[in-house]
Amino acid sequence: ACAAAALSPSRCLEMLPARPARPFTICVVGDTGAGKSTLLNSLLGTDQLLPTNAMRACTAAVVEVLWSGERLFEAAVRLVSADEWAAVIDDARLCVKAATAEGRRPCEGDAGHGALVRVRSFYGAEIDVHGDLAADPRLKDLGRSVVMHAESASDAAAQVRPFVDSPEDGDGAAWWPL
Repeated sequence: ACAAAALSPSRCLEMLPARPARPFTICVVGDTGAGKSTLLNSLLGTDQLLPTNAMRACTAAVVEVLWSGERLFEAAVRLVSADEWAAVIDDARLCVKAATAEGRRPCEGDAGHGALVRVRSFYGAEIDVHGDLAADPRLKDLGRSVVMHAESASDAAAQVRPFVDSPEDGDGAAWWPL
């Protein structure tokens, strides 16, 4: 009802029961910058758990947040499998190959451009996509879940941020593509 009516996060909070009788699910979808992370932060009573930024898209991954009513935070991030990541790399390589064959650089709208963005976000903008990308030691945990625990929203945010935030500099330190 909140999304359909385009209500503010605080108005949505006013509509929720103080203590629901049973667990429930909220699905938040919307355009980039629509306030999805802001709404979820408001529902969780914090302004810092999920990254927000009025100037750029920053929550770059699908996020599932579970709240048990406790003030402890636990997050689990499932990394893609080695096969899934290899398919992303293959799509990125095809994108570069097709653009190069046409004498140009890959651009938004090209088939595989999204995969190329993911690869460059993880490895760095200047990566040679035709190199041996699978040898990167950071890939040892592919297919696993990374579980994090924190006692405060700020500590939880610091642990989760590398997995969901799309950094402005694109230096290759992002984990969200995985």
